[in-house]
Amino acid sequence: MAYVCSLKTRGSSYKLEPAKYDKERSAFLAAMGLQILRFDNYEILTNVDGVLERILEG
Repeated sequence: MAYVCSLKTRGSSYKLEPAKYDKERSAFLAAMGLQILRFDNYEILTNVDGVLERILEG
């Protein structure tokens, strides 16, 4: 079985990204059968083990 992982982090500029575009992108990826996990930069920097655990559980 093959797995694909794509990461997009949320930084301070996230608030500038229109919510509509984010929802459309999420719907497109979900329609392709991809599971979406979201992490902000702070969580990645301060809780790498927890982030990796969630990815592996996903």
